[in-house]
Amino acid sequence: MSGASIYKVSVLKGVRYETPTGTRMMDIYLPNLPEPAEPVPCLVWMGLSRPSARDDSVCGDLAGAGFVTARIDFEPDDTPSDRPVVIGKCAVRFLRASAAKFHIDGRRIAIAGSSMAGGFALLVGFTRNEPRFAVKGAYPGVSDRVSAVVTLSAMTDWRKPPANLKGWSAEAMEELRVLSPVTYVTADSPPILIFHGTNDKSLPQDHAINLRKLLATHGVPHRLVLLPQVGHTYNLVTANGRPLPEDVKGICASFLRKYFAEPK
Repeated sequence: MSGASIYKVSVLKGVRYETPTGTRMMDIYLPNLPEPAEPVPCLVWMGLSRPSARDDSVCGDLAGAGFVTARIDFEPDDTPSDRPVVIGKCAVRFLRASAAKFHIDGRRIAIAGSSMAGGFALLVGFTRNEPRFAVKGAYPGVSDRVSAVVTLSAMTDWRKPPANLKGWSAEAMEELRVLSPVTYVTADSPPILIFHGTNDKSLPQDHAINLRKLLATHGVPHRLVLLPQVGHTYNLVTANGRPLPEDVKGICASFLRKYFAEPK
């Protein structure tokens, strides 16, 4: 089944959810399903603090394919921190706790993001049992486990280019290791779909290739799709106004359907 838009989409703006540091808001993109319909899987899209047309396009496309899609955001720090990871986990918990309200199948929630946000989405998926990233005080007893992670040109290791780490202390390097998704890959990691442009001047494709090697070593279901002549920024259909060389939307929808097929 392709990623073609099947459903019209409506958007709930400014839905509030809680984090340990206060209330935040998400936008929820709802496929207009025929009545009656079974609850549907959900995908959380992580973006930066200033929503972009790209974010809206991605969320609309995924909702049109039949997934409830929630767009959340975070404010990037000067140096990486665990705060966006906690925000992502709280969003997953909120959606699971509110599944009936938004017609979501709470057993089937995935998370996705691009660039830096893609790295944090991976950390949400990889650190379910890591004390460093435990959520305290928001939706106690609700799981933040995800069924899959999708990334577009994601940062997978803060110690690799384009980072300039000359003169950094051993303590600072250890903090970057702790905040790097590659640190947490295990056999229990969720399935991962990785997209990366071969012409990415901002983040080398080695980030994607090295992650793929780790996932293969641990036997984690995954797929890497390298996009020829594509740079760092793109949505699920186009890059710089031109069609992508691969059916990214279709690949993404098919991957999610595959790993949403057996609720856990």
